[in-house]
Amino acid sequence: MKENELKESGTIGEILEQINTLTNRVSVLEKAIAKVGFQGSATRHPSNLSVKPAYSQAEDVKQEGESWLESKLGEIGLGLLGNVVLLFCIIFLMTYTQNLGYRLWPSIIGFASLSAILIFSNFNRNSFPVLTKMLSVSSFLLAYYILLRLHFFVEDPIIGSPGLVVGLLFIPIGFLLYYAVKNKLELVATLAILLIVISALFLNLVHPTLILFVVAAVVSLYLLRQFSWQNMFIISIFVVYICHAIWMWGNPIMGGDGKLLATHHFNIIYLFIYGSIFSSTLILKYKNPIVANLFIAITLINAFCFSLIILANILAFYESDYMLIFILISVYCLVFSALIKLKTSILFVPDFYACFGFMAISVAVYGYFGFPDTYQLLALQSLLVASMALWFRSRIIVVANTFLFVSILIAYLFIEESQSSINFTFAIVALVSARLLNWKKERLTLKTEFFRNIYLLLALGMLLYALHGSMPDKYISLSWIASAGLFFLLSVLLKNVKYRWLGIVAILATIIYLLVVDLAKMDIGYRIVVFLFLAVLSISISVYYTKRAKKKNNTIST
Repeated sequence: MKENELKESGTIGEILEQINTLTNRVSVLEKAIAKVGFQGSATRHPSNLSVKPAYSQAEDVKQEGESWLESKLGEIGLGLLGNVVLLFCIIFLMTYTQNLGYRLWPSIIGFASLSAILIFSNFNRNSFPVLTKMLSVSSFLLAYYILLRLHFFVEDPIIGSPGLVVGLLFIPIGFLLYYAVKNKLELVATLAILLIVISALFLNLVHPTLILFVVAAVVSLYLLRQFSWQNMFIISIFVVYICHAIWMWGNPIMGGDGKLLATHHFNIIYLFIYGSIFSSTLILKYKNPIVANLFIAITLINAFCFSLIILANILAFYESDYMLIFILISVYCLVFSALIKLKTSILFVPDFYACFGFMAISVAVYGYFGFPDTYQLLALQSLLVASMALWFRSRIIVVANTFLFVSILIAYLFIEESQSSINFTFAIVALVSARLLNWKKERLTLKTEFFRNIYLLLALGMLLYALHGSMPDKYISLSWIASAGLFFLLSVLLKNVKYRWLGIVAILATIIYLLVVDLAKMDIGYRIVVFLFLAVLSISISVYYTKRAKKKNNTIST
């Protein structure tokens, strides 16, 4: 009994000891949990844990979004505002000391401020990365302004040579470009391009200024090729052409009178260089993919700006001898369109360059030959355009060519006196163009006969009009009957029903003309001949259709 009691008391003591050990461990765990933010036993008990409702979670997400927006607005927005205000503050201080009559102090203040900004940015670039980037860009702009004031916009310049100062301006511009490339900042690169062309205007020397415009275009092209900065490149196109126009209008930025220059200074050469640089984007290879629509935008913007300034040049300097300019434009556009077609798979752009080139040819033709001979030559050019459309497999060129052909024909009919050679040229060109469209319509993937029908109707109308104007009055009806016979012959040879329809329309037109015009004034002998020819032709056509219908019925029955 005593041994059993001792065993039981020993077991109870061990249990109590283990309970005390566990209690101590739980106390340690509670203290550790309390240190990381969990306090009280209620927090630790599972029954007191609950899941937030959905609306509470949405509120948390909303608060997090607002917190992010507030953080970004405070870090970036206010930082940017502070940089701009600081920059203007330094500029105002420099201007104030300049107005007080101090010659060197504005530059000293500017360089001291620049040094302070650079030192602050260098020591805090890890702690405040966004702010120091903004300060770095501001320091480059401040350096540009300080160097600019060494000669420009001051009554007593420190440096007398504007060329030397403009050369110094390219030091901060270079740092700005380097910073943009290093940190992949498209906006900073755009700012650097803008400073290049502005510096060129400050220089205000003819060829150095224009050369710097070319430099800006080349730099923008390089940045587009390396980093695909599309917005920067589009802005650069506008900036270069606009600054060229400002230079042409006397550079009012540097105190010019705002009038066109007295001489051209061969600035048109630089325009061709700009256009070539911006156009070369279409055939270059890029490290990063480019959106296809960018090429269309570049093409349209480049063509629009180039055309406006070329037009201003022609009206100001080349009003009587502009033909060579348009020949050069046409050669460049046609060759370049063929190059794009052969080397790339870009859509629309080759067609646009081809149409632009043919329009330039039209202007050159007008300049050399004048009206009315130009109408005949432009009609023949339409055949060349149609041939180009077949090679390019371009419906766009077909549409544009048809529109221009109809417009030129309408202008000729309403403005100029009728000339037989021009009338027949329009008729033949329309007939051949319709044949070309039918011959190679699979290359053009034309799903409609609309454009071909337009050419055929124009061919019929111009042929009857040409015969009416070139034949003596008593032979007009006979010539129209002969044209109807020609169309029926073509329908047999080419096995095409459309020419038969043209023949039928020609016969109807002849009958109407006979009844309304010829019947009242022709003599009896000629009247007999005309009606005999018309009867023979009509009966022959009727016999042809009768045999054709019988042959078709026999084929169906068998």
